[in-house]
Amino acid sequence: MNEKNRKILFKTSFILISVLILACVSCTMPTGPSGVAPSDGGPITVGTSRAIASGPFTSFTLEDVTHQWMDITQNNNNRIAIADIQTFEGNDPCNVRFDINDNNQNLRCKIEEEYTYNDELNHTYAEKVAGLFVDAQELTSESVDGKGELYDINGEYIGNAVYTNITQESWDQTFTITVPFKIGIYHAPVVFANVRTYGGSQAIHTRIKNIEYKTVPHSGYWEISYKLEEWENNYDGRHNQERVDFLILKPGIHIIGSVGSYPILIEVGNYEMRNRDIDYNDENDWVNVDLITKFMQYAPIVITQSQSFKGNQQCVTRNKDIENDSFKTIIQEEEKRYKGDGDRLHNAETIGYLAFGITVHDAYHSSIVENNGCLDVDNNNNLVNEDGQAVRLTGVSSFWLNWDEGKKYANDDVISWLVYDWKIKVYRAAMGVRPTDPAGLPETYNLDLGKILEPRTGYADNPEEVLETVETVIRSCIRRGIYVIVDWHVHDALRDDNEIMAVEFFDYISEKYGMYDNIIYEIWNEPGWENHVRFPGLDSEDWNDRNTPDHGDDEASQYSWSTIKNYCIDIIEVIRQNDGDNIIICPSPCWDQWIDQVAANPIDTGDSNYARHIMYAFHFYAGSHMIEKNGNNNPGDNPTPAALVFWGGYANDWPGAEDKAKEHLTANGLYFTPAPSEFGMDPVWVKFKRLLWQWNFDPWKRLDSNINSLPIFVTEWGASLYDGGQVETSTEAYTETAAEWMVYMNDNNLSWCNWSICDKNEGAAALRPGSSTSGGWSQSDLTESGAFIRGVLRQQ
Repeated sequence: MNEKNRKILFKTSFILISVLILACVSCTMPTGPSGVAPSDGGPITVGTSRAIASGPFTSFTLEDVTHQWMDITQNNNNRIAIADIQTFEGNDPCNVRFDINDNNQNLRCKIEEEYTYNDELNHTYAEKVAGLFVDAQELTSESVDGKGELYDINGEYIGNAVYTNITQESWDQTFTITVPFKIGIYHAPVVFANVRTYGGSQAIHTRIKNIEYKTVPHSGYWEISYKLEEWENNYDGRHNQERVDFLILKPGIHIIGSVGSYPILIEVGNYEMRNRDIDYNDENDWVNVDLITKFMQYAPIVITQSQSFKGNQQCVTRNKDIENDSFKTIIQEEEKRYKGDGDRLHNAETIGYLAFGITVHDAYHSSIVENNGCLDVDNNNNLVNEDGQAVRLTGVSSFWLNWDEGKKYANDDVISWLVYDWKIKVYRAAMGVRPTDPAGLPETYNLDLGKILEPRTGYADNPEEVLETVETVIRSCIRRGIYVIVDWHVHDALRDDNEIMAVEFFDYISEKYGMYDNIIYEIWNEPGWENHVRFPGLDSEDWNDRNTPDHGDDEASQYSWSTIKNYCIDIIEVIRQNDGDNIIICPSPCWDQWIDQVAANPIDTGDSNYARHIMYAFHFYAGSHMIEKNGNNNPGDNPTPAALVFWGGYANDWPGAEDKAKEHLTANGLYFTPAPSEFGMDPVWVKFKRLLWQWNFDPWKRLDSNINSLPIFVTEWGASLYDGGQVETSTEAYTETAAEWMVYMNDNNLSWCNWSICDKNEGAAALRPGSSTSGGWSQSDLTESGAFIRGVLRQQ
């Protein structure tokens, strides 16, 4: 089985909440070789609350914890205790400290403040403390290999629970433990550690200093360095022997048990603090962490810990405002610095977090990722699941997420509705980067560059806002259990600093989300004309006469496959540094239509060591692109604009075709009518038609002749004209031809996404203007295209 966790999350429900919260639950959990035997999972009383127990995990919650010791439960040396403060009632720096009571029977805890500013240690504010007991094993060496192994409900390895005893001799002393290769090489484990004893009375906590992957011949391991961090008043750093408990987990979502159909799970991840300096007293510096999981009505248990050492001043993390799908966290330094020195700033750190609780299975969740896991490409160029079985994904694409027509539908409510009602298996997040008008820059007559559209809403000019929308979609798709294509939606990936931004973007996305099987990367949407300009080199007189047949689309230079290929290799290598196995979709020339050029020279291991798990994009629009029906491209069977244009020059083969084409072209009030001689595929027509019908009207033949040569994913197709079906051309949906394309894609096991979920007044839009932005659409809300696509998807 693939090591990446495949368990996904579901729409929040409030049924049985009160029963679940009050009940004490237990279920079994498998172990692997040399693993820790599950606890009995029986009900136990923990402090003032009842526990949820599943396999080796038992949760606890304590109300009204102060600086006074509070008994938690009967002491068990073979369980680690990992806990954190859930509230922010008192703002002095503090953390949870454990010990056993005088008769060595019960484990107890308290809130421990530091006293660098004064000797006052009383944290009189009642805080909520919550955490996990986990069955564990003692470390007898630095390696945790085979010690305290933990498994999810399907028996997949998810980490280790171990403990060790250390005595610290100096401030600079650090200790290390190592985690085996099986944790994975692309995403560092997340480490949580608590001091379990009270060997020295100085206020202290465990600080993770570094987590680094080390390579050895044929394998590797993660090395975790840590220290006991005292506060400055005890600056020599010496500390008596203490027991330190460690919970080391793979990032991702791990289902560890269930209550009936309700999953008990742990979400584990890292959050990179974005501000350079953190001031915990500044509300704006509190980091809001949006969980992928939506837990039940009551908030999950949240534990955080710094995973880095970017600021060497002593610090802990503090949490507050824990909701069922988010929480806030901050770095908090010693009291002396902010009260005595007036310095509250700390360098931004990497914050590791876990959230533990109960979620809900319901109809707004798909099992497609759960059943298929990490996708791959087999030797026959088929998309297959982690067990090598062919899989076909069908779904929809967003509209440009930087524009309101698409952004307002990019939310969890819409995606959950698409999963429930439309039965989508994949969603394409089309993130507009730098939208441009291919007609060039007429105000300066610099027609060698497409004109950037105003206002500038794309990622290039609004990275934080657009990225927030994209991440909302990604989290929703993971939560709903479907695949998500993260689409770098740009026609000119090589213009200005677009490629630099692509490197940064895909590095960020693959590092943060690459551990999820749901993720698919599409690294360049539709390469077209160089610099995305249709009429290169026109002078001012030419510009005022765009219909001139001397300057048509055929004079615009297309990005060559060799140029595109070099870009793809660069981005692939960036992604593969973080994510070794999720699918990467590369483009093909001429708006993802000249697939034959790719087939003649695909990316292979001679180009990159990472030439695996790669597919290639193909796009079509049913109104502009012909397809043979039953091996016959008779236009009578295929009455699309493309067929009309093609057959219009061959009146003897299709009597009346010229009149039909002329009628179609003028039906929408177009401002010119081509002469009959211009319907044929002669150079005059190719140059003259401009936007009306794409001159590359027959990409199907290129596709069909290479259908078995490449792994192909139709990441975008529409039932309209290739321009999306604009009011100026035709808003018609060509569903008869689209149906033929559906048969062809089904016969050849091609996965696809339909363009697009938006309410723009155009033929490709699925929704009528003004449709609800939270789903729940009726048939009357759907356009002809939308109704057609919904019907097809529900039959897949």
